[in-house]
Amino acid sequence: MDYRNLLATGFILLCGAIFIHSLKSANAFPQGPNVSIGSNPVHSFVGQCNSSTPQIFSTTSAGFVITDIVHPDFGYESLLTLSTSSVTLIQDLKENNSNFPVSSFNTGLFIPPNEPLYCYTNYGRNVTISGYYAHP
Repeated sequence: MDYRNLLATGFILLCGAIFIHSLKSANAFPQGPNVSIGSNPVHSFVGQCNSSTPQIFSTTSAGFVITDIVHPDFGYESLLTLSTSSVTLIQDLKENNSNFPVSSFNTGLFIPPNEPLYCYTNYGRNVTISGYYAHP
């Protein structure tokens, strides 16, 4: 065997070994809440939205991601606004001709840690907010 064939075979084996070594393992991204806080991060809150006492809940040291809002008894003239002390999350959410309207958010609405959530309506209405705790 000629030395050129031997070098070519060695080079091909070296390239193959480098290629195999460069492959990375597959990593899946989380599709739902992660349990990194040591407990079940999924939680829901029920409260009455109005303009006189609008605070529904306050987050803890972990932020909260709102995934669903259920507002079953809103009328056509009743609008829902959700906000924190720094930003308005939802402005004038209406009922969509359903007796049990649900608003779902694919990516969620993030409420920062230690931040209160305020819910305003022009009439006192019940609202259920569900989601999960997440680290910022």
